[in-house]
Amino acid sequence: MLAFVLLALAMVAHSFGEILSSAGGWGLSYELACPQRIGEYQGLFAMAFSVGSMFTPVILTVTVIENGTAGWAVLGALFLGSALVMWAIARTYVAGTAPRLVPDPTSK
Repeated sequence: MLAFVLLALAMVAHSFGEILSSAGGWGLSYELACPQRIGEYQGLFAMAFSVGSMFTPVILTVTVIENGTAGWAVLGALFLGSALVMWAIARTYVAGTAPRLVPDPTSK
């Protein structure tokens, strides 16, 4: 019974994490883009996802498969570091303190 409860809680936590991840990805891919270059930004966003998918087998082999528990710790630290960097980037843009690479033609 305990195993069932733990698996159900893990399923709910994973589903909630997937929903937040998807919503965050969509938000970042649209909100951070210059309005005149949304298509270019979307292309780069999709390409970055594809490049990440390409390197995933190598990263998992080097960390988890070859190093066991220590590899899981390294992988967890890598995910945590990536999340913190993305949080800092998004927070900087939301606060309006980040420099714009392309000037907004609607502001004068």
